[in-house]
Amino acid sequence: MTTNLDKSSLAALSLFELRPTEEKVYLTCLIHGSLSAQAIAKISGLKRTTVYGLCDYLQQKGLLKFYQQRSHRLFYAEHPSVLVKKAQENAREAATKAADLERNLPVLSMLYQRGDHQPYVQVFTGQEQIRQAVEGVLEQSPDEVLFVATPSILEDVLGKSHLERYLDRRVKLKIATRGIYTRDQLPNETYLGTTQNLREVRIALPDFTAPTYTGIYNNTVLLISNQVEATAVRITSKAYADTVRSWFEVLWKSLEQ
Repeated sequence: MTTNLDKSSLAALSLFELRPTEEKVYLTCLIHGSLSAQAIAKISGLKRTTVYGLCDYLQQKGLLKFYQQRSHRLFYAEHPSVLVKKAQENAREAATKAADLERNLPVLSMLYQRGDHQPYVQVFTGQEQIRQAVEGVLEQSPDEVLFVATPSILEDVLGKSHLERYLDRRVKLKIATRGIYTRDQLPNETYLGTTQNLREVRIALPDFTAPTYTGIYNNTVLLISNQVEATAVRITSKAYADTVRSWFEVLWKSLEQ
């Protein structure tokens, strides 16, 4: 029954999320035109009682219609363009749901942070994956991000333009940050602490080194290595985050403003 259809045609139909038996009924009517349930059953190899239920379902989906001919109902397939219209409707519905979820993400994230979740570790390798890890900071919408780093490390790993866009979005989301920079490379204007960029910074003592970026937010610690290693490790653990946050606060208080 489907020998006249190439694989791309069947793939396109599968995008409509039909079960195999539903595909059989729709394709039978699409190829052969108006048919009774008995004729559909004979061509498709399905039981007639099954075909009636499938035809009713496909009518609800807008893929089949019927007309009465004496005592029989004859089913026929809607034009395939209806598949495109339905797919477009589904895409709009999915976009609306995604937008609703995004609007409610801060509330859901807050509820998640209150939960007693098991700690877990994620590893990110390469620039694209590390960018995703950094974007995760904004997705959690923390009130504050703490960090210890060499000023240029994120720019080297993420790329300057990507980092600038990230910093702009952080400010728009009103996420404040406090950071400790190593003394071996003092920050340029981009990374200075100002009221406008919601950043406060202090410079570590001369013998202090930080070959990785260490970020602390909510119940998460994010470690990012230099450009050569290009690896990030995200540790989600309240106990671990509280420990690293405590170390940061001790170091912060020991440094001049």
